[in-house]
Amino acid sequence: MSHEIETHGTQAAAVFARKDAWHRLGTSVRDRAFTAEEAMRLGHLGGWDVRKLPLTTAEVSEGGVTAIEVPGFATVRTSPFTGEPEALGVVGGG
Repeated sequence: MSHEIETHGTQAAAVFARKDAWHRLGTSVRDRAFTAEEAMRLGHLGGWDVRKLPLTTAEVSEGGVTAIEVPGFATVRTSPFTGEPEALGVVGGG
């Protein structure tokens, strides 16, 4: 069974109460209750900056580079671990 948890190096985007999960990833908080805001911070669950961007492509020819719009959108997020944008998928098309 795959854990499907976002990881970066030794950090994982998950938080658990009272005991470690079977995969031993993420942050476990055993000694107290925590708020939703704390869960987002402790579990690296916030700051993903997810957005939808229009698709484009470019044709390179002897006359130069021509941008071409493509039907549909890409779902992109900026990872709080790396600060870099990552493409997640494509919606639409034709």
